[in-house]
Amino acid sequence: MPKAIIICGKICSGKSTYAEKLRVKEKAVVLSCDEITLALFDQHIGENHDSIVERTQKYLFAKSLEIIEVGINVILDWGFWTKEERDCAKQFYKSRNITCELHYINISDGKWKINLKKRNSAIGEGKANAYYVDNSLAKKFESIFEIPNDNEIDVCYKNDWIEYCYCGHGCSRCLTYLATVNNDDNLRSEEFRRKSQQFYKDEFNLDIPLEKIHCFGGRSEDVFYLCKDCPWMKCAKEKHLSACSECAEYPCKPLAEYREKYVNKCNQEDLK
Repeated sequence: MPKAIIICGKICSGKSTYAEKLRVKEKAVVLSCDEITLALFDQHIGENHDSIVERTQKYLFAKSLEIIEVGINVILDWGFWTKEERDCAKQFYKSRNITCELHYINISDGKWKINLKKRNSAIGEGKANAYYVDNSLAKKFESIFEIPNDNEIDVCYKNDWIEYCYCGHGCSRCLTYLATVNNDDNLRSEEFRRKSQQFYKDEFNLDIPLEKIHCFGGRSEDVFYLCKDCPWMKCAKEKHLSACSECAEYPCKPLAEYREKYVNKCNQEDLK
């Protein structure tokens, strides 16, 4: 029996990333309000935002019934920030004898702030089509969001992971990564960039311009330019592994030598 899955979480909590993974697993269709409003209005939806979003959601609810009718699961990806919204959605499907699950994206505060910075930077550089969320807007949205109680939640996904490169190097302490995600704090960003620049000068005698000290993580599409040809990343992808540690040959001799000298041992900030 096909079902409806509603994704609940704060803005920029990882809902769409989770929904995309779930789409493959559940062989489902993802219905997204942002996808439609951005396609039609880009960043210029203006003062009619609320009414347009409401009409879009109403349309997607109706469309979801058509999709479920032909035997396909549906994922509704637009946050469901309030209990009233969640209750209405569940009742909508319950009244039609359709199973409805609520999947909650539980994100730590630190990870959420990093996500916001990464998203806004990508938008500013033209690498992402999403709504820009400044600090005042983030606070407003956070005040509106109502955390679901245990009785509402069918599946809870905890999005508090620390990003690691394929080799095991922790991005969250990497100076190059910190310089990038702190780009709204000019003093801190400049400090991290100069430290990273000095490391590459001292260790490899490389004169890297400050503007090239830029990376959103070893698994992102916007990786540090020196890491684009990373042999560990290439090898893991060829073997369809998410990390070197999953390999039967781990650690191979080249990786063991590299880890001994570099992984989590250099170009990192002491965040204690």
